[in-house]
Amino acid sequence: MVDAAHAASPSCEVLTTRKSMPGVKDLLVEATIAGGAFPHRLGLSETVLVFDHHLSFMGGIDAFIEQLPQIRSRCIEKKLFVEVNAEQALALAWHNAACTRACAASRGAVAWAGVDGVQLDKVAVDELAELVGNLRALDPRPKTFVPSGPQHKLEFAEQLMADFPDMRFILIGDDGQKDPTTYATIARRYPGRVLAIGIRQLSPREATGLSSMMGMTSTQPMPVTDVPVFTGTTGSNIMKTMLPYLKQKLGRTDLAE
Repeated sequence: MVDAAHAASPSCEVLTTRKSMPGVKDLLVEATIAGGAFPHRLGLSETVLVFDHHLSFMGGIDAFIEQLPQIRSRCIEKKLFVEVNAEQALALAWHNAACTRACAASRGAVAWAGVDGVQLDKVAVDELAELVGNLRALDPRPKTFVPSGPQHKLEFAEQLMADFPDMRFILIGDDGQKDPTTYATIARRYPGRVLAIGIRQLSPREATGLSSMMGMTSTQPMPVTDVPVFTGTTGSNIMKTMLPYLKQKLGRTDLAE
C-alpha cells in the first residue's frame, strides 16, 4: 500500500488509525513504521480533531467557522483538523483563503484563524480527485492538507514568504528531522527574511527512538548559514540566548526574557 501511494505521489503518506487491539499498541505502532507508514495519532491529545457531531453541537459548519478565531486562540500549540463532507471542505478552504488575505493585509496584526487540514471519510476516488483540485484552487498552501517531512516544511515556508513579503521570521525546529538543512536552505533563498534559527538538540533517547525507526538520520549538524543559529536542549534554553540578540537586532527593550 505504501509503495503504491509513493508511486502515485512521493509526498503521499499512508497513516494508520489510532484504534488498536488492547495490549499491543506499541507493537502495532512499530509494525506501522517498519512498513513505511505513520501512525495518524498516538493519542487524543496530539491534535484537535473536530467530528460531525461536534459541528452539530456548535450549530453547523457556518457557526463553527464564526467561532474559529476563539477556538484557535485556545489551542495555539495544536494542529486543528476537521472531518467534513465535500461541501464543508470547500467552505473551510474559502475561510482559509480569506484568513490568509486578512493576515497579509494587516502584516500579521490579524492572527491567521483557519484549519490545518480536512479529513474525509469514504469518498470515491474520482470525487476526491475533483475535490482536491477545487480545494487547491481556493487555498493552494500545503497547510490545507496534512504536511509532513522536510519537503513539506520547505514548501510551507516558501508559501509563507510569498504570503507575507514584508515580514521576517524566526525558524524553530530540532536536529532530528532535517530541520537544520531545511532552515539553512530557506535562509539562503530568502536573504534578510530570517532573523534567527533555533535548533533544539535531541536527547540520546530521542535521537535513537522514533526518528531512527522512520529511517531518518538520528541527528544533523548545525546549519551553515549567515543567519545566527541558537541551540539548546529545551525551548527555554534556546530563547534565553536568542532574546538578547533579538533585542539588539530589532532595537526592542520590551521583549521578556
